[in-house]
Amino acid sequence: ANHKHILPLAKTNRLAGNKDLSVSLYKKFLNYEADNIMALSDLAFIYSSNNQSDSAANTYKKLHLIDTSNVEYLQKWASSQWFSGNYKEGFSNYKKAYQLDSTYLPVVFDLARIYINNKMQDSAIRILEMNIKISPQESRLYADLGTAIFSKGDYYFAIPEYEKAIQFGYKGVEVYKRLAISYYSTGKFDKSKPLFESLIVKDTTDYKICMYL
Repeated sequence: ANHKHILPLAKTNRLAGNKDLSVSLYKKFLNYEADNIMALSDLAFIYSSNNQSDSAANTYKKLHLIDTSNVEYLQKWASSQWFSGNYKEGFSNYKKAYQLDSTYLPVVFDLARIYINNKMQDSAIRILEMNIKISPQESRLYADLGTAIFSKGDYYFAIPEYEKAIQFGYKGVEVYKRLAISYYSTGKFDKSKPLFESLIVKDTTDYKICMYL
């Protein structure tokens, strides 16, 4: 029997939101073509969107083994491992992905977050500063760099990074909040007060903003 019709049928069901049927069809198709990248990619996407991190990790691993030069597969494998609680191997794969392409921003952002959360701010600062030289208008690089510096308590040096993040279009509320705290902590009350007031309108339950005001 011709199995080629299974793949478009699986894709159609995925797009229609029939995820269970789509998964079943992709698995059936992969019995015929185990290394089909389209089928594996779609299947991995479904697993990720369903928060099935272990299944997503296994599928992205297969994709990585098919194409070891593709940094996206390795990054998504690492991300799925991390979300499933497999931190050691996830971190190892993030570092491998960074070695494969140190300018691939999804890896840079994920690694920077891990470094910051684990009190390895200098490592985060190093990779963020390097990528700012390559992508000087990428707002999130400045936002994350500001956060790495902020988490060290260096509020004075965090300010210009947060200001540049906003200048280049970054919208995250946490950046505005930390910038306001940085202004406050360096005695720039004339700048911190209006910024805190603008934030309290958006989130009046945030006790930190109320406290600083």
